[in-house]
Amino acid sequence: QVVPLHPAPCAMVEPFQAIPYKNILLLGKTGAGKSYVGNLLLGREALLSSDDFESVTHSCQLEIVRDLRTGVELRVIDTCGFMDTSATPQQVRTSLFQFAALAPTGIHAMVVIIRAG
Repeated sequence: QVVPLHPAPCAMVEPFQAIPYKNILLLGKTGAGKSYVGNLLLGREALLSSDDFESVTHSCQLEIVRDLRTGVELRVIDTCGFMDTSATPQQVRTSLFQFAALAPTGIHAMVVIIRAG
């Protein structure tokens, strides 16, 4: 039997089972290279990226790749940057929370990208 971690009443959940996918959320400032790192994880140029410090990603973007050996699906979620040069703070917050719709079962890893130099 699984015991809820929160004292509030909630539905009982099934025991942990292997999930056939992993949700990875990319976070960082505008121009840090989130889309570039996402493309490295995906093994292909799927996310629009630039060498410029201007924002290229204006809303969350989901790209998926499947490992043919294991069958595990890697779901990479690219977000707009913190301190986006062209968006209002409210637009940045709204965009960052769009990932909830793209990963309703939760995030398995958050990768924070920091540009060196």
